[in-house]
Amino acid sequence: MVTISDIEWGRLEINASDLGLLLLIMINRSVFYPPSEVANNDELSTQDEELLFFFFQFPATQKRIAIKYLRQQVDVTNMQLRNKILNI
Repeated sequence: MVTISDIEWGRLEINASDLGLLLLIMINRSVFYPPSEVANNDELSTQDEELLFFFFQFPATQKRIAIKYLRQQVDVTNMQLRNKILNI
């Protein structure tokens, strides 16, 4: 199994075609690690504010369902982008 640290330490060489796939993996991983700072209200669009307004009205169970749904939608979008980049 190849790890990112293997690449970082030069134990493994990658070719140019692997870089696109690596980029997509890193983008997907960023979904699980949100930014440490929360945006100020000045930085939120009207749609962002509306989404948060409705989200905070959900009970805990519905919040979990909404988050799971959004993650699935991000995964589908990222898969389509990956397929487009790799011409699949």
